[in-house]
Amino acid sequence: MQPQTREARLPQTEDPVQASGSTLSLARGDVVTMTVFGRPELTGTRYVSDQGQINAPLMGPIDVLGLSPTGAAKRIEMAYREGQYLIDPQVNLVMAAVRSQQISVLGEVGNPGRYPIETRTTVLDALAQAGGISQLGAQRVFILRRGPDGGEIPERLEVDLTAVLQTGVGRVAELRAGDTLIVPRAKLFYIYGQVNAPSSYVLRDGLTIIEAISMAGGLTQLGSVRRIEVKRRDAEGRVESYDVDVDDPVLAEDVINVKERLF
Repeated sequence: MQPQTREARLPQTEDPVQASGSTLSLARGDVVTMTVFGRPELTGTRYVSDQGQINAPLMGPIDVLGLSPTGAAKRIEMAYREGQYLIDPQVNLVMAAVRSQQISVLGEVGNPGRYPIETRTTVLDALAQAGGISQLGAQRVFILRRGPDGGEIPERLEVDLTAVLQTGVGRVAELRAGDTLIVPRAKLFYIYGQVNAPSSYVLRDGLTIIEAISMAGGLTQLGSVRRIEVKRRDAEGRVESYDVDVDDPVLAEDVINVKERLF
């Protein structure tokens, strides 16, 4: 057993992670810098093992899984004290690499993949990390999150990005470690005939026929707002044709045909 030594007390300082208001806790794979005041030989980089432990010098493995860096430091201090290795130890842990605290961003984004989660990471932060939403991405995205009971069926949370950007509603939609953010493909409609830019376009809520024509560059010189046909699939999957007015709504997968004027 090592001889007992009394350590001078370092003035109390806040753990940088905790001071920032973070809710991060230690998990498997995380890397911390461990400092023992007055004992430089005990200071160094430590890893949280697959068993959720930090290997502390002299003491060996100590359980820290789920603790904050401050809480883990207190537990290591207690182990040194109760094991009579140090009389008055002061341990400080600082998160060096948050390898366990990650989220997945999938779907219609520039760079889908896994990303580290930082303090108060919002949906918008995660989308920016992933290169933004692609041209075909929807404005309603979904968060898949492990349920409160830890079961296999995740919670599914919807976030309306249009509301977030325009009115601030949902601005507090923050992500947690293990979340999966999914950006689905947007619903589309198709327009051809006597419009200047026939193509497929992303359908937004409440879009009308006249607004769809505007998105397609407007009518050509031969186009008529009185001769518009929509091909639409019914509940049984059959495609039906309808004559529509300019104020009628556009539905997902509509095929709009703007015909020529009769005279």
